[in-house]
Amino acid sequence: MPSRPGLCWDGPPYAGRREPVLAPRNPRGAGRAPVDDPLEALRWHWDEAYLVAHPEPDLWVAVRRDNHETLRAAGPEELRALIIADYANRHVPRDGPLVRIPPLG
Repeated sequence: MPSRPGLCWDGPPYAGRREPVLAPRNPRGAGRAPVDDPLEALRWHWDEAYLVAHPEPDLWVAVRRDNHETLRAAGPEELRALIIADYANRHVPRDGPLVRIPPLG
C-alpha cells in the first residue's frame, strides 16, 4: 500500500483496495483520537500547534506554540472552531522545536 504523510488507509474497500482518508498528524503515535474526552481529543488533533487546556468549568483555552497568542472559549466545540479558523488564517509552524509555555492560570 502506498504511504504518504497525512494520509491513512482507512474505510471500506473500493475495487479491491482501500481509499486514502486524510488523517491529522498524531504526535503521540499511532491510533485513533479519543472520542469520549473532548480535552484529549483536542489535544490529540492539535497538540503540535497549540497547548490546549480546560482550567475552569466554562473556560477552554488554546495557546499557539509559535507566538503564544491565546484563544478562549466556553466549550470544546467553540474552541475547536476557533482553532480551525485561526490555523486556516495563519498556520502554526510544526517543523521547529515546541515552545514551552508556562502553566495557565
